[in-house]
Amino acid sequence: MFVVDYSRMPWGEPGFDVGFWVSQYLLNYHKYKNDYFRKLGQLFLDKYVERTGDKEIVKTMVYSLGLISVMYSSSTWVPGIDDGVRKSFYEHITEMLKRKEFFW
Repeated sequence: MFVVDYSRMPWGEPGFDVGFWVSQYLLNYHKYKNDYFRKLGQLFLDKYVERTGDKEIVKTMVYSLGLISVMYSSSTWVPGIDDGVRKSFYEHITEMLKRKEFFW
């Protein structure tokens, strides 16, 4: 297994940037079990697609979510998250990677 560190790129691939942004809504959705975060994240995605016309973003963003799920699965890298939340977040993103498309 290899992990690529994109933090030193001079500009971002939209799939990576959008995936990272939405990951925060997704994590909070799992953490608090509150539909507010799903609705807010979906609003962001809808506005992004509306303004860019990039309907394929829901497919390309899953790869950055895969990287993020690996990071968030480790209490060493990201402390302070309940293990149950880590597991559900990781499993959700694993299923997205299998389907090759973002979903709530």
